[in-house]
Amino acid sequence: MAVSPDGARVYITNYNRRAVLVINTVTMTKVATVSVGNRPIVIAVSPNGARAYVANYAGNSVSVIDTASNSVVATVPVGNGLHGVTVSPNGARVYVSNIISGGVSVIDTATNTVIDTTTATTTIVTTVAVGTGPVGLSVRPDGSRLYVTNAGDGSVAGTVSVIDTGSNTIVATVGVGRNPQVVENFIGLVPPAIPVPTLSQWAMILLWLILAGGAAVMIHHRRGPDPLM
Repeated sequence: MAVSPDGARVYITNYNRRAVLVINTVTMTKVATVSVGNRPIVIAVSPNGARAYVANYAGNSVSVIDTASNSVVATVPVGNGLHGVTVSPNGARVYVSNIISGGVSVIDTATNTVIDTTTATTTIVTTVAVGTGPVGLSVRPDGSRLYVTNAGDGSVAGTVSVIDTGSNTIVATVGVGRNPQVVENFIGLVPPAIPVPTLSQWAMILLWLILAGGAAVMIHHRRGPDPLM
C-alpha cells in the first residue's frame, strides 16, 4: 500500500481482483475501487499527491491513477514481471523494476506522448540494465541516485545497483546477501561533522550541571574495545 503525502488517503493494491482500493483515513472507510491491470502488486504516490502509479505484475504495465477522480488516465507498457515502483522527489520520473525481463524502466511523467488508444500522458524514456531479478527501488531525497535490489536467481548472492538518474547509467554495484528484496527511502544527506567533546569537557559540563542544580545526562560511547564516558 501507499499513503498520500497529506495522509488523507491510503491506496491498497488488490492483487487478485485487478483493483486498487482507496481508503479515507479520517472516516476509515473505502471511498473508491479503481480497476487497473492484471495482478497489481506495488503502488507509489507522486510527491504532490496528484497521481498514483500501479505496477501490474502480470499485466506488464503501469496504471496511472488520477487521485482527484480516482480513475485511470494512462496505461504504460513496460517490461515483464513488474515488482517495484517509485517516484522521483520532483515527480518527473517513475522507476519500475521488471523482475522477469530484467532492467528498470524509466517513465517520463511530463510528456504527452500517446502510448495506447486511451488518453495516455506518459512515455518510457529508457530501460536500464541492472542485476538479475530486480525487485526493490528507492530514490535519494535529492533525486540523484536510484538504488535497486537485485534478488538474483537463487544460485548467487544478490546485489544492489546504484543508478545515476541524470545519465540513467549504473555507477556502482554493491554485493549483499542472498535474495535481497526491499530497500526503503530512508537515505538522507550526510550532516556536517560535529566535534565530539573530550572526556575532560564532559566532566566540566557535568560539574556545571551539578553546581547549577540541574539534571545530568550520562552518555556512553563505545569506540573499539574500550568504552568511553
